[in-house]
Amino acid sequence: MVYQDMQQVIYNTLTGSGTKVVNIGSSTLEGLEATFNARFGALGINFDGSLEHSALATIHGVVASYELPPTASNHGQCGLPGAVQPCFDYSPYEADISGESDIFAPKAQGSIALDYRLDLGQGTLDPRVQFAYTGGQYASLFQIPFYYMEPRKIWNASLTYDINQWDAEVYINNFTNQTYLEGNSGNSVYYGAPMQAGIRVRRDF
Repeated sequence: MVYQDMQQVIYNTLTGSGTKVVNIGSSTLEGLEATFNARFGALGINFDGSLEHSALATIHGVVASYELPPTASNHGQCGLPGAVQPCFDYSPYEADISGESDIFAPKAQGSIALDYRLDLGQGTLDPRVQFAYTGGQYASLFQIPFYYMEPRKIWNASLTYDINQWDAEVYINNFTNQTYLEGNSGNSVYYGAPMQAGIRVRRDF
């Protein structure tokens, strides 16, 4: 897949504060995806996964705002028409991100789920366990350690009883209680959900 005219929020050198949305160029995504779903009697297997490689095209002149000194605040780029004065030279802080991977583009990810449906006469009891893996990825065009999100391995489990129009499910998600990041921006980080357990009851009409 080739993405053209990708839009991204970057530092606004016209005003020296805030951000603006610009077209940064294109990127290419290559890889393999696979899905497998099957049932062998009571045993069910569901699998999906992908191996991918992404690369940004030639992209220059994006300011690495995290490296800017305090004196750059509210200063426009020197020589830029309409820039806020007094001016500041941002050129030493411009980064070359050509060839870097796309944002939120792990090289490998996938999940596998197993369930075993037990016939209890009028109803069925279906225990299920799922494992999901997401490889390391970056939350920014600037691929520095702060923006790197470590690989995560999430285990979920459930037990569902189904009878006539009713089903009840006991579930526990992320039962190893893994701590992981789902994103970060600026000085903020966003964590994924911790271990969660509950009961769901549903009736079909």
